[in-house]
Amino acid sequence: MRGFTFDYTPSDKFDRPDEEVARNGSAYDRSTLARHENLSREMFLILADTDEYDVYSSLAMNYTTPPDILDRAVERFPELREWAATNPNASADLMRTAPLAEHIAQSIVNFLNQVEATDAERRELMKRYYKLTPPGGPLLGDVWADIRLE
Repeated sequence: MRGFTFDYTPSDKFDRPDEEVARNGSAYDRSTLARHENLSREMFLILADTDEYDVYSSLAMNYTTPPDILDRAVERFPELREWAATNPNASADLMRTAPLAEHIAQSIVNFLNQVEATDAERRELMKRYYKLTPPGGPLLGDVWADIRLE
């Protein structure tokens, strides 16, 4: 993902409960909170009820963000597709829109589980995945369409 490093562990402590920060915190505090792992579904929904780019950016890169919130991030800010589509928690439809080489292995495994791939399909996609070198390459959706002829 172009050299971007993301710290998934909560590093900032708030002197207010997370829900208060999610509802009324500054954009910076809300963005920081959106990077924390294992927020409740309610917290993700509160954070996603915004038009703040920084909050959605943090949500797109948080590997615990629910798939529907990742879809919402891309709807509101299409430029976040690069991160949301390679998030291992993304929906299979969203994952299809990113280059195969840009995904991490866990993303591919989650994709294969979502599409209920056969063992042969799993082997073929993983074989193609490990041959690629990021960045770029064919979209996961195009590679998958070549493997699973529907």
